Amino acid sequence: PPPPHPPMQPLIQPRDYFDPDVYRAEQSAVFGRAWLFAGFAADLAQPNDYVTARVGGRSVVVQNFDGELRAYANVCSHRFARLKPEGQGNGLLRCPYHGWIYNRDGVPYSIPSRPRFDGLTPEVVRSLRLRAYDVDTCGALVFVRARRDDGPSLREYLGGAGDAIEEMSRGMGARIDRNEVTFFSNWKVAVENTLESYHVGFVHENTFKKLGAKGMDFRFDGPHSAWKAPVDAATEAQMRKLLALYKAPWSTDGYYHQLVFPNLTVVTLFGTSFGIQLFEPVSPTETRLTSHIFAPRAGAEVRMNPAVAELMNQSTAEFARTVFDEDKV
Repeated sequence: PPPPHPPMQPLIQPRDYFDPDVYRAEQSAVFGRAWLFAGFAADLAQPNDYVTARVGGRSVVVQNFDGELRAYANVCSHRFARLKPEGQGNGLLRCPYHGWIYNRDGVPYSIPSRPRFDGLTPEVVRSLRLRAYDVDTCGALVFVRARRDDGPSLREYLGGAGDAIEEMSRGMGARIDRNEVTFFSNWKVAVENTLESYHVGFVHENTFKKLGAKGMDFRFDGPHSAWKAPVDAATEAQMRKLLALYKAPWSTDGYYHQLVFPNLTVVTLFGTSFGIQLFEPVSPTETRLTSHIFAPRAGAEVRMNPAVAELMNQSTAEFARTVFDEDKV
């Protein structure tokens, strides 16, 4: 738990929410050292599948090389072009500028017009390997780290948060929404807003408040934290009906919110939906929220009417988007 401090006194000083020097220091000391969310294992399931992520302010590409995930700086070592566009896709790790192709070790193995280069010996080629990053998975989520083999493994870093992610991953079905929102505030303000329910009755009066979530059962595990809250009887009854309809293989009681330090939240309401929310610093006073919403995984015997499923998914996505728009204000 955080150390005791005088009431209403800041643990983080006001300037730390906008000072450019603090922002640069955080990129190195926080985002350059921690395990950070990079994407979903399902998006990296096939050979040559890739996703891009930002680590310490730099672009990283995670790629499937014949079943093994590797992570590299997303910049060609020849003329420093970006290797992959932001997002996800499938294709060789090929530079779009001059066509250099990199292998699983990050070494260029196909160089067009190679004989025209003077002194391009095998040793020189190996010296042109891409900068490597650590990469590992926990449940459905993929994480990367800038400092290779330095510090705890992913599971050691996550601690109890890793157990929660693995459990929730059992219940995650298809992704039903991906949404980006720009907050004109420091990333810490955006994250802190997710860690308290004090504002819910005023900011989310027509959305989140109607779930009737009560209490703040906080649990701390190293730099990570989680909180659970029961909901009112009407909401619980509705959620139980949904779980029965899906014959979901996993569920929990009430609302559960997991922060993975520094900038990832994983949330669920009874296991009837799942939200993965990444808060990326863009500048000292600008944050990009990327939200992914997943439906519950249905039992193998469930054959749901597609129109009904689409209606429920649309309602869930619209609810989440409205909540984020309210927070943005």
